[in-house]
Amino acid sequence: MTKGEMTPADAMTAAAGAMAETARLGAKLLAGTELFGRLHDTDVQIATTPKDLVWHQDKVSLYRCLVPG
Repeated sequence: MTKGEMTPADAMTAAAGAMAETARLGAKLLAGTELFGRLHDTDVQIATTPKDLVWHQDKVSLYRCLVPG
């Protein structure tokens, strides 16, 4: 066997590790899908940071975010 080649046992270990990683990824994807299924528009708040209007022209507005505290 030349340098850099895998033994059959090493190949089996690598394959088992890849299969286990794939199973973990599948579980994460399933959990994420279930979470997104439970979320509703009313559960998510968008653009809630306090801000001051700095500049406005036509449909463009520039705001400065206020740091709490």
